Amino acid sequence: MYTDIASGDLQACPRSLVKVVPVARNSKGEEMWKRKVYRTARSLGLLSVAMMLLLAGCSLGDYPALLQGCTLFTGQIGAPNVPTGPSSGDINVFYTFSSAAVDPQGGDVSIQFDWGDGTVSAWSAYVASGAPVSMSHSYSAAGTFQVKARAKDQANRESIWSGAHAIAIGGGGATGEEGTVKWQWTADAGVTGIGYTSAVGADGTIYVVAGSPIKLFAISPAGSLLWSTQEMDFSPYSMGERAMNYPVIAADGTIYVVGYYKLYAFNPNGTKKWEWTTPENGDPYPHAQICCATLGPDGTIYIAHCGGGAYHRYLFAIDPNGSIKWAKDLAEPNIGNGAKALTVGKNGVLYTLQYAYQPSGRHWSLFAYNSDNGAVLWNVDLGGYDVNTNGFAIGSDGTIYVPSYSNGGRIFAISSNGTIVWEYDGIPTPGIPSIGSDSTIYVVGSSGYVDGDLYALTSSGVLKWHEGNTGGGKNVAVAADGTIYGSLIFAADTSFAAVNPGGSAKWTLNIPANSGSPAIASDGTIYVTTSDPVGVIAIYGSSPLAASSWSRARHDNRNTGELR
Repeated sequence: MYTDIASGDLQACPRSLVKVVPVARNSKGEEMWKRKVYRTARSLGLLSVAMMLLLAGCSLGDYPALLQGCTLFTGQIGAPNVPTGPSSGDINVFYTFSSAAVDPQGGDVSIQFDWGDGTVSAWSAYVASGAPVSMSHSYSAAGTFQVKARAKDQANRESIWSGAHAIAIGGGGATGEEGTVKWQWTADAGVTGIGYTSAVGADGTIYVVAGSPIKLFAISPAGSLLWSTQEMDFSPYSMGERAMNYPVIAADGTIYVVGYYKLYAFNPNGTKKWEWTTPENGDPYPHAQICCATLGPDGTIYIAHCGGGAYHRYLFAIDPNGSIKWAKDLAEPNIGNGAKALTVGKNGVLYTLQYAYQPSGRHWSLFAYNSDNGAVLWNVDLGGYDVNTNGFAIGSDGTIYVPSYSNGGRIFAISSNGTIVWEYDGIPTPGIPSIGSDSTIYVVGSSGYVDGDLYALTSSGVLKWHEGNTGGGKNVAVAADGTIYGSLIFAADTSFAAVNPGGSAKWTLNIPANSGSPAIASDGTIYVTTSDPVGVIAIYGSSPLAASSWSRARHDNRNTGELR
């Protein structure tokens, strides 16, 4: 490892080549020495170091300062900088810390944080040598905690821990009053349009897609902008379809964003990992609009051409390195042009909604595919009904709940083998269902902006209750304590509400929230996006996202669209 000689922690040094590197200058600004001294590290101590410095022509008068700049070389990376971040805070509030490490050989580095409370972060994505890495953490108890960092190089050789940065966490002021605004982040003027559904990473970072051309924004749990990407491809969604313009976060922290013709992959620090483009010459696949990114159990990304047209559309499986694993022609017999609402269910089965040719005509249908090779497993004809192509929900037993707009509004319950189990009629233009911890299915129906109901159904399709005049939104999220959150209008001056499991209003808030499914962080904070102004609002809540089969529109805070 590269070890700061001044630390005195030399016992861990292996018997390998030691190089004292001149990295310090004396009070006159002159280099303290120029010659490199080589010596084995056997029984190396500070006295031996002093002798080495004398041999190198160094003045003992410069010895204390010189030691502070020395490094010990054994082929591994040096400790990162002492983390920077706040020195005080409250419990259950995320705080962001940063550090950077240098690989003398110029390779990329990864950083891990020790939060001082007995937990450590995951290793960051690799970044350029010397580039800062930021992560966020919250503390559940009061006290003073020592935050440290360590680094590793691309050969997985780890450094020692850095010096510590202290943060004092108090017990008071940890949370505000439930149902009040915690903070509001607003994008710069000129950023128009925002995806209705945000994503939250493992470190608490909030990600949103906004602008045209689109950009990916990363916001800290404290409400400050961490970074934004360069402009990407134009959004595949119009202003009226931004409910599905969402980032998707993989287990390793990679963030995926769909452009009009492209799929982008970004590291957690905002650097671009890769981009995949539909071939411009149409060979072998057409250069056409793509949408609907979802993740498989092994990290495979599934996307599809969407919409109709005279030429063939494809369903793609993309490897996490950006290469095509397989492609399925959606213009084969009995398969319609284009696929939407891609979702992964039990046993890794891939589901899509497609406007397909059926014996009775061309109808919206639910298709099931083998996610390993794209083979069709089955499809079910949903009749002549329009469906909500933004998505659907899956229960813990694998039942798929598909919202339909036609015939006054309907929810289809379809078994994992493609059989329609039940249908519930009378929910006008239903949104994507969300499912509570007790398997209750919550759906918002709205025939206009200010009228509609919030419906609660059992898993067998029986109405438990519905609360009238709560419309305006489309998608809700369910917390672990059973609270339902969404853009629900309980009164003329409210646009966001928390609803008790029995259907009564818990609290209401007058904010310009979009109709997307809110994200709910581990500390109970609720995140909603806003279009006027373009931004994100954080609201104090009481409970994290429910650990149910489908607690928000895209299953989880990472928007994976995958039942796990």
